[in-house]
Amino acid sequence: MQTKAPAFLYDHDFPTNIILGITLETDKKDFDTPSLYKTYGQISSALEPASRAREFVCAQPQNRIVTIEPILQFDLNEFVVIIRSINPQVVYIGYDNHNCHLPEPTLAETQRLIKELEMFTEVRIKSLRKAWYEEGGK
Repeated sequence: MQTKAPAFLYDHDFPTNIILGITLETDKKDFDTPSLYKTYGQISSALEPASRAREFVCAQPQNRIVTIEPILQFDLNEFVVIIRSINPQVVYIGYDNHNCHLPEPTLAETQRLIKELEMFTEVRIKSLRKAWYEEGGK
């Protein structure tokens, strides 16, 4: 089960063979890239990712995954702390596949995030490329 609204998980007693997942695209509310999107609220009406993560940590302690897709600009240290607090078995990472010109991190920033996450969990790449605004990007 994967969600962007983890509070609903509190009311259920899931069997231990269920994997609980959360989508966290970023830890930020505001972005500084060439994208026209400058705030998270311009991209999604879902609960902001940092709040989502705090709610998810309080859900049942069992098998957990995190999906970072579409990955958005992030603060490396803060994002790693948030993800570590969830204690995921696996983190999936992917860029936007719809050419929406979102406020993406550079490829180098994403690669640093992957290295940090691999220190405590398995990372699976869904799509990895240069940000659309980087030289040679989409």
